[in-house]
Amino acid sequence: MPQRTITLNKRIDINKLFYPSFILPLFEIDVETGTLFKRWGYCRNLKIRRDDNNILVTHEERVCLDYVDEILGLWFDINRYRRNISRNYLELIDRIMEMHGELGIATSSNDDIEIFSSIFLSRITDFHRNTVRWLRSILSIHGSLDRILHLNNYNNIFKNISNSFQIRQLITALKDYIGVRDTVFRYRNYIYDVKNTLFKIKFVGPKVVYAYILFILKNTSYAPIDRNFLKFLKTFAITQTLIGRIPQKRWCATYICELCKYREECTLHKVRSVFGYMSGWFQTIAYLHIKTMCNIGKCNICKLKEICVSSQIY
Repeated sequence: MPQRTITLNKRIDINKLFYPSFILPLFEIDVETGTLFKRWGYCRNLKIRRDDNNILVTHEERVCLDYVDEILGLWFDINRYRRNISRNYLELIDRIMEMHGELGIATSSNDDIEIFSSIFLSRITDFHRNTVRWLRSILSIHGSLDRILHLNNYNNIFKNISNSFQIRQLITALKDYIGVRDTVFRYRNYIYDVKNTLFKIKFVGPKVVYAYILFILKNTSYAPIDRNFLKFLKTFAITQTLIGRIPQKRWCATYICELCKYREECTLHKVRSVFGYMSGWFQTIAYLHIKTMCNIGKCNICKLKEICVSSQIY
């Protein structure tokens, strides 16, 4: 079995890396050993194992041994973009990196159908408790998501997996996405056209679109604006000024971001103006921090507490 050894010169916690990623449902993870097994999708049966400063990757096809760079987020060089960040925000960035390591953005653009579904199912629900479970259940039963589109009815899915509005709407949205995915990839370098194409999919709003642009097109200057990200921005005095309007579909589908008449009031534009190509990374790490630190009261071990507004209240 072909194997590849990746020697790391930076600190990467695999559990932290995958925690905020929409590819998480495609993997089985042994938390104790940090071993990953890709059960579904592109390069299925890929094995990734941490061995001290090395990562050992095993797969029968050599192309998948190289593809693992994308899965492990090694394609995103934090330090390349960190140099362009204003000095005012560098302390926050450095404290985040000190605490969580030099994590990249774990993704798999060749699993676009699965990631689109993962993003879509994550709306207004707990990602780890529901989205991951729903998606894994569908894949366990049907093997791939496109197969469910050929079912005569979806009663078994609604009965055995979930009768949630997310699952019910996914059937329609997935059919629409399959119909436009070639167009999306053809226009992948023209974000305005990508946005307009995705917005034509029923039930798709800005959060889904910007998460898609980040995790599938790997354009890291965009970030989905959700409640966890807003909570993170409220946590620090320096980022509170970045909070403005939430992106609205009617405006995002009309304007290029840079020419939008509401851009100066928009949270996404404010974040992009400060963090540039680190915007997607910043949002991803914010989700990790809020969910694994703030929401479970780990202030006593948080390296950000000295600049955290909330901790200074008590």
